[in-house]
This record gives sequence, structure tokens and C-alpha cells, in this order.
Amino acid sequence: MIINCPECGHQTSDKAPTCPNCGVEIAGKIKICTNCRQAYFTSDKECPQCNPKRKKQNTTNRKPWHSAVMIAAVFAALIIATTLYFNKEKTRSKENNAYELAVRSDDPRLMENFLNNFPNATPEHIAAIQKKLQLVNSIQDEWSKARQSKSKSDLQNFLTKYPNTTHKAEIQNLIDSIDWAETEKSNTIDAYQQYLEEHPYSNHAPIARENIKKINTQTVQPEERTAIDNLLTNFFRSINSRSEEALTATLSPNMTSFNNIAAPTQEDVLQWMRRQYKEEGTHILWRLNHQLNIQKREIGDNAYEYTVKLNGTEEIKNNLQNSTNNYNITAIVSPDHKISSININKITDENP
Repeated sequence: MIINCPECGHQTSDKAPTCPNCGVEIAGKIKICTNCRQAYFTSDKECPQCNPKRKKQNTTNRKPWHSAVMIAAVFAALIIATTLYFNKEKTRSKENNAYELAVRSDDPRLMENFLNNFPNATPEHIAAIQKKLQLVNSIQDEWSKARQSKSKSDLQNFLTKYPNTTHKAEIQNLIDSIDWAETEKSNTIDAYQQYLEEHPYSNHAPIARENIKKINTQTVQPEERTAIDNLLTNFFRSINSRSEEALTATLSPNMTSFNNIAAPTQEDVLQWMRRQYKEEGTHILWRLNHQLNIQKREIGDNAYEYTVKLNGTEEIKNNLQNSTNNYNITAIVSPDHKISSININKITDENP
């Protein structure tokens, strides 16, 4: 039997399981009004067509199934949209963190990781990282060239241009090695002292100080030779000028030997000079050849004693004689550059 669906009015069979239009159940759920011959739901006690007030009440209370489906669909869509939103925000946050880390770093790996992990990042972020990566790669090329050159000037120029480079410690070590190699090659006190001024905390610094000490122990430096020459020159000039004060100024207060006299005093030396001038009108002129043979000996911490050999000529003029004699002179100079021992021996056929 063909009926009008009591829900939507669409014609359908009373044997149909559901209405093909609205989906409401039909078979076993409807009955035919004996008055108006219209189908209505068995849950209704009276025919809604014959009792309009009853129809309105039933229509208001009935909740068709497709309304619940629509509500569920809307709720699901809301959940999906919310999930997508938070996932997008999470991805954006990760992108921002990775960007800040990469843009502040000089490590190209962090920049490459950002570009690989966030291909859909904002164009501004991608452009900034690409620019920074290009700059870092350019600097890395400069560093490779400077390092391979093994040139001190190239390394210093790179460090001057990029003072905050991550290679700073390595550059300083390379320069240290270059300077140390040059210093060892020179092997002079000046070279070692200059190295210590430039690299006071280097691992080579203790070796440099030890080498200075060895050189000082073994080698008479030019300034030492000059000081000793001046000291002996002043000794003999004071004799020439007959200046006791100047002569005393050249002598150590604790002399060990003078003309083979042990433990002499300064007064002993002055008495010797006075005897040289005992004849009235005596003039004495000492001349040194200044060809000093100096042996150096360490007698304390950075304290050195010098044994000096040289030749000199003495001219004496007075009323009794006019003579010239040659002498071998052996002196010992103390660390404070005073004469602690001096022996003046005339050169003769028996004592050349």
C-alpha cells in the first residue's frame, strides 16, 4: 500500500523499512487512520491529521536521527579544526625557535638543518638563513685559505677582520707555533725575550726562559762586554789621572787578589798607585788594546762572574826614566760589575 510518510509527506510503501526521503522508520512503526485514511506513527495515540493540536505536540517532541548526525558532524569538524590549528601553531613555534638558533649561530649545519626541516617556513626566515649561510660559507673559505697558507700575516689579518671568530683559539695557537719556530731558529736572548713579550702564557714560555738562562750562562752579551771594557778602562784612567776616588769606585769592597796579594783591601791598591808616582814629576799613561777574552760563570740565580784577560801598555816619564812596558792583565769582575781581583804582570823574555 502506498502511503504518505507521516514525517515528510513523501509517498512510499507501508512495507518499506524507512522513508527513502527522510530516513524515518516505516515498516511496523505506522498505522492507518480509520477516519482520514492517512498514515501516522504508532507512538501517537491519535491521528495527528484528525487532531492538529496533538500533531504539533508530537512534531515538537520528536527528534529525527539526522539532526543528531548533523550535530555530531559539526562537533567532529570543530575538533579537527582545533587540532589543525594547534598543530600549525606548534609547527610555527618550532620553526621560530629553530630560526632564532640558526640565525644567531655561525654553524652552517644549524642553518642547513633549518632549511631542510622547515621548507615551508616564512619567506623572510628562509631568505635570512640563506643569506647568513652564504656569508658563513664565504668566511669559512677565507679561513681555509689562511690556515693552509701557514702565514702569520694571513692568520693575523683574518683575526683582525673577524675578531669574534670561533677559530680564535686555533689561530692564536698557530701563530704561537710559527713564532716559536722562528725563535728557536734564531736562538738569541733578544728573540726569546720578544717571544715572551708576545706569548707570556704559552706552553713554550718556560722553555724560552730556560734557554735565556743557558745563553746568559754561556755567552757574554754585547752589553756585558761593553760594561766590563768600560770598568777596566776607568780603572787605568784613574791611575793616569791619579784619582784615588775614581780608582776606588771601580773596586769591590771584598777583593780576593791584587798583583798576587791575597785578600787585599782597597787601600792596598791605592798604596800601589801612590808608589807609581813616588818620583816627583812622574807622568803615567796606560793604554789598553781592548781585545778582551772573557769567560763567564754563573755563581747564583742570574748572577755571573767574569774572568777577563787583556793586554796593556804603560808609559812612565819622570826625571829618572822614560820607559814603555807591556803587561798581561787578568781581572775578575763581580756580578755588580766591580773589580774583585786584578793582576798586572809585565811581559818579559822570561814571562811572555
